[in-house]
Amino acid sequence: MQFSFFLFCGYVGISFLSPVMHNLWIWRGTGNANFYFATAMAYACFQV
Repeated sequence: MQFSFFLFCGYVGISFLSPVMHNLWIWRGTGNANFYFATAMAYACFQV
């Protein structure tokens, strides 16, 4: 049960961070592409 709570919190965190990092990187030009890549890698790790 605790592991599913960890997965839920991870998915919620990624779903909040991914659009923010995309906005900073693409639209504002102030973000770093590595942060957006890291959210994609974190999502891939949670899928496994």
